[in-house]
Amino acid sequence: MAAGDISIFSDKYNPRKAIVLEGGDDAVQVDVWATDRQTANDTVGTITAWVMPETKSATYTIISAGDANADEFIDFSIVNGLLHFEVSDGGTTNIDVETDDIVVEPHVWTHVALVQDTIQPIFYVNGVKVDATNDISTDLTAWFDAASGLDTGNIGYLEANNTTSQDFVGGIGAVKHWNKALTAAEVMNDYKERTQTAAADALQISHWDWDGDLVDSWAGANNATTVA
Repeated sequence: MAAGDISIFSDKYNPRKAIVLEGGDDAVQVDVWATDRQTANDTVGTITAWVMPETKSATYTIISAGDANADEFIDFSIVNGLLHFEVSDGGTTNIDVETDDIVVEPHVWTHVALVQDTIQPIFYVNGVKVDATNDISTDLTAWFDAASGLDTGNIGYLEANNTTSQDFVGGIGAVKHWNKALTAAEVMNDYKERTQTAAADALQISHWDWDGDLVDSWAGANNATTVA
């Protein structure tokens, strides 16, 4: 936050376990998650997260996988309040899709979901599917199977091609990943924090819940470490 910025919240205002990032190369590193998903050659998947950005006038990465030494990455981010998903393979952008309207406001917790079902990336906000436009649609099916050199994973910024960028400023709550294209009902279950279906549970990979540590509480055991 800039000098002079003050946000006042009443006691117990929508409390949520979270990491709070201040920009300046702050992130939580999950490299093993990125390399494991590339090795698994995943073709479908779902990522969900709770986010509370400082502003809607910036680009913030929620979670990304990248190649530290090449222009190759998978990036789920917020761009000026719009949800954004991009896949770059060797400098060629396969997917660039963005919501049509502002869907993430500052200083408010918002549940966001990205679903890749091998047909078209889909966004959900607070459990509801939202309209989006494919700005680049070279290969709308691209997912981890489209990458060959992923070796970095981060919650809170994008790391690729010897550069870190899109540093998140604000709070990121629980982040989850499934090797499954969740149904609309399953996404709603996650938003409502209800018991999930057995099919979804069986294919969940990771769950970073920030319950006092950086441990991946799900089967993937992709524990995180802090950066900067």
